[in-house]
Amino acid sequence: MTKISINSFVGTRTRFQRLRDAKLFSGWIESYSGAFVELSTSTNFAVQIGDEFRIEGYGHKIAMSANAKLVEIGKLDLQKEGMVMAVAGTSSVIVEAKRVLLRLEMSSPARFSASIENLRVKTPSIPILFDQQGNEFQGFCLDVGQQGLGFTTTESPKVNQEIQARLQTGQGVIHCTGNVRYCLPDNDRPGMRRCGVHLNPFDRTTGPKWERFIAEISEE
Repeated sequence: MTKISINSFVGTRTRFQRLRDAKLFSGWIESYSGAFVELSTSTNFAVQIGDEFRIEGYGHKIAMSANAKLVEIGKLDLQKEGMVMAVAGTSSVIVEAKRVLLRLEMSSPARFSASIENLRVKTPSIPILFDQQGNEFQGFCLDVGQQGLGFTTTESPKVNQEIQARLQTGQGVIHCTGNVRYCLPDNDRPGMRRCGVHLNPFDRTTGPKWERFIAEISEE
């Protein structure tokens, strides 16, 4: 049997709640090493070193939870650097707009349980070609799951409308269709819009390719 650890959740979506005031945050589990976990997030809530959080991660039919204490706030990378601003007269800082990296030290063992949450996996910026009612445009994949994908684009696809997508993967070209559920300004990328698609059921040929694609991304 495969051993489950927090490493199994690296690259997946996370929600975490600050214990002192129950503020909720969301983001991605970026890395895990020894007693430390790194989360990327964008938020306008003030955070400070020493804040304690309850972290939840969601894999394929399994959930992870643990407590951890914030020990460092840093920029994720030059492409997605965030603004970290001090709050005058306090030890707090505000993480503004773009995504930044929070480094936390584990303060409790991780617990694992069955989950019905849909798996979402962060992806490299894979080009995708879209067609919505004859309007063709390009975007870049940001995350995928069994029933959906997130992408960023300079276009503004219509919400609650069907869309066709074609992307090149290690499993070959995958064609899929779905419904655009949201399209909002992308806080991480000026001039872009972040969109989400709920995918229609795959046929018997494409479904296994999509599952292998998700597994491939999860292992990177």
